[in-house]
This record gives sequence, structure tokens and C-alpha cells, in this order.
Amino acid sequence: AAVIGGAAAGALLLVLFPECRSGPYAAVPAQLAETWLKNVSEARPLWAAFSRNLFYLPLFLGGILLAAASAAYAAWRGKGRARRLWLMHLWLLMAALALAFWQLRTISFAILFALVPLTRFAWQAASFRALIQPHPLRKAAARFGSVLLCGPVVLLIMPMVADLGESGSLGDVASDKPSERGCDLRQAVPILNDPNGLGARPRVIAAFIDMGPEILFRTPHAVLAAPYHRNISGILDSYNFFDAPTAEAARELADKRAIDTVLFCTTVWEMSAHRDASGPGGFISGLAVGETPDWLRPVLLPPGSRLRLYVRRS
Repeated sequence: AAVIGGAAAGALLLVLFPECRSGPYAAVPAQLAETWLKNVSEARPLWAAFSRNLFYLPLFLGGILLAAASAAYAAWRGKGRARRLWLMHLWLLMAALALAFWQLRTISFAILFALVPLTRFAWQAASFRALIQPHPLRKAAARFGSVLLCGPVVLLIMPMVADLGESGSLGDVASDKPSERGCDLRQAVPILNDPNGLGARPRVIAAFIDMGPEILFRTPHAVLAAPYHRNISGILDSYNFFDAPTAEAARELADKRAIDTVLFCTTVWEMSAHRDASGPGGFISGLAVGETPDWLRPVLLPPGSRLRLYVRRS
């Protein structure tokens, strides 16, 4: 009866709101989905997010699969209510894991459901260790195994392992994007907040989309775009600005959106994407090689910074 009622409610929802049939991003324009949304790591399927970093896949799935095995074993050994509870927990765990093959972000729910069966497994392992205490080698092996069950140990090892890879950053573990090292926005914050300079009044900053939230947090300025899919016009204008085929085309959009400050980092994936989109003679390609248009003035940043900051000339 519950299944029939749920199916009926779902069918009624699709009849009353037919736009839901196209998924949660039905209202997102095709251009936005193609240029930005498909590059958001946590919105990609599990297999696609790890396609070029398969080494990290066991680190993300190992604990979840172990938890599933523990829950399945508990359900098999349990009886009555205990068996039903473990089966329900196993179903929720596997459902959350299955959703991760649609979008990686749902794996956090699988991790949450994995806590209970992993705790049971750790308790069973500790009980087993107590049975083999008399033998020194078995005692040492059991202690080592118990330590490996502790999540913090894995979290301590992962950064060291990640540093051996090409990305050099845990932020790129589930991504095929170039490293974002050297793009510390805090290097530009004192200049942006200087009350005798750029911080004298609120500004509209055109920056790469992923930089938007931190700029809003650390400065009093506004940004053209941030990674929120409902900010359709801002994201599209941000792409059109940095993808502009000429500096004059970028200036026209700057006039339209009252952009008076430009900030970007030369080592993030967006830089490569914008240079490819704008072409060799494009606006961002010119800035990358030091060709500053007459309507922008470069602002000096600390030595070694890979950030680039420009303000509009009066």
C-alpha cells in the first residue's frame, strides 16, 4: 500500500508540474550547462569525477563498501526487528551510493549511513582482537588493524598521498582540473580593502566564477558572478566577458554591467577554458601575456602571486 501510494503521489507531481520531468536543471540554459555546469566536480557522476584519478576511488568507496558488507552480514545474522532495521539501513546506504553515480555530491549521504555499520564492524574487530591477545604477533596485527579503522588516520594520510600526484592539492582529488596553488585571494584582499584606494567605495568585480564567494566574504565589493546556478545572467555575462574575442567587446560588456575591477588567477582551469574560447587574439589571452587595453590599469600585487588585478581608468 505504501509503494502504491508513493507511486501515485509521484505520478501526480509529474502531471501537475511537468517541468520536473526534465530534471532539477531544466531551467538552466543550454549555454550555461555546457560552459559551466558540466565542469562542476560535485555535480558530475562518480565515474566521471574520478576518470583521471582512479587511485583515489578506493579511498572514497572503500569505507562505504565495507560498511555495506557489515550491514549485510548483520542483516543475515539478525532476526526479527533487528534484521529489518539492518536491511533498511543497507537499502538507504546503497541508494545513496547509487545516486553518487548521478552526482558525486550525494556520496556524503552514503558516508553518513556508513557510520553505523562501520561502528559495528570496529566493535566486532575489537572483540576479535580480545580473543587473540595471548599471541604477540596476532596482538600487534590486531592493534594495527584497529588503528586503520580510525577515520582520522586516513584523513592524515590522504594529504600526503595527494601531494605525490600531479594535482598537488586535495581540492583536485576528484577533478581533472589544473592545480590552483598560488591563487591565494588573500594576497589581493589588503589592496581591495584599502580605504585609501580600491576599498574607498564598493566596486563591481569581474572575476572567475569560483572566486566569487571568497571575494564576497573577504571584501565589501560585489561580483559579477558566483557558482550558483540560479545566477544565470551573471554567469553568462562572466563567461561572455572573459571569452570576449577582443578587448573592445569586453569593454562594451563592462559598460553594460558597470564592471570597474577585473581579477583572475592564471593557473586555474577557468583560465585555460577562457583562453581556448576567446582565441589567440582574445581579451583574456592578451591580458595573460601582458597586453593591457587602454581602458584598464594593472594593479601591483605581491611578488610571485599568480593573481592579476586591473581597475578601469577614469
